[in-house]
Amino acid sequence: MTIAEWLEEKGRTEGLQKGLQKGLEQGLAQGREAEARAIARKMLANGLEPGLIASVTGITPEELSTLSH
Repeated sequence: MTIAEWLEEKGRTEGLQKGLQKGLEQGLAQGREAEARAIARKMLANGLEPGLIASVTGITPEELSTLSH
């Protein structure tokens, strides 16, 4: 294997690893957001105040209003 081939393979491997890491991070963030919305829905269904729910979950009051419908 030449130096150029080795460098190309190394770059490809590093790029793949970075892409996988970024995808994993995005997936985890989406999962956390989905879980926060699910918890907020349950809190709304149990009669908790929207202000408290927004404070606890980090979901905006505007988004809470869409969850309650």
